Amino acid sequence: NERFVKSAIADDKKKGVDLEKWISKGVYYVLMILVLVGFFQLLGLTIITEPLNKLLNRVLQYVPSLAGGAILLVVAWITANILRFLVTKVLTVFNVDKRLGDQAGIDMDGKRTLTQTIGEVVYWLIFLLFLPAILETLALVGLLDPVRGMTDKLLSFLPNIFAAALIIIVGWFVAKIIQRIVTGFLAAVGSD
Repeated sequence: NERFVKSAIADDKKKGVDLEKWISKGVYYVLMILVLVGFFQLLGLTIITEPLNKLLNRVLQYVPSLAGGAILLVVAWITANILRFLVTKVLTVFNVDKRLGDQAGIDMDGKRTLTQTIGEVVYWLIFLLFLPAILETLALVGLLDPVRGMTDKLLSFLPNIFAAALIIIVGWFVAKIIQRIVTGFLAAVGSD
C-alpha cells in the first residue's frame, strides 16, 4: 500500500487510498455472507439462503475478472514506473532542464522541472493506455466504449504531437545556426 501510494502520488503531502483497508473489508463481507449462508442452511431457512447463494455465485464468478483486472493494473503500474524512471533519467543525462532553463532565462530552483513533468505525463499515459484492457477484463462495457474512443483519439493525435516536437527541435537548431551566421556577418561588417 505504501509503495503504491508513493509511486502513484508524487506529492508527499497528499494522503492516498488505503488499499489494505478496502481489500480487508471486501474479504470480511464475503466471508460474513458465507457464514450467514451456512448459519441459515443449518436452521433450514432456504428461503433466506437462496438469494445469498445467488449473490455469492455472482461474486465468485466475478473473482477471475477482478483478479485479471488487478494483474493488468499491476502490470500497468510496473510499466509506468519503469518508463517514468527511464524518461527522467534520459532527460537528466542530456541535462534538458538546465539547457532549456538557461536558454529561456528561467531559474528552476524549487519548482517542478520539465523532466519531472514529462516523466509524470509518461506515467499517466501508460495507465491511460492500459485502461481499456482493464475495463474490458472487468466487463465494464458502459465505461469501456467512451474510454476506448478517447484513447483512439489520443493515439491518432500522438503522431502530430511528435511531428510538432520534431519541427520545433529542427527549427530551434536552424534558428541557432542562422543566429550565429547573422551575428558573425554583422560583426564582420562592423555594424557595432
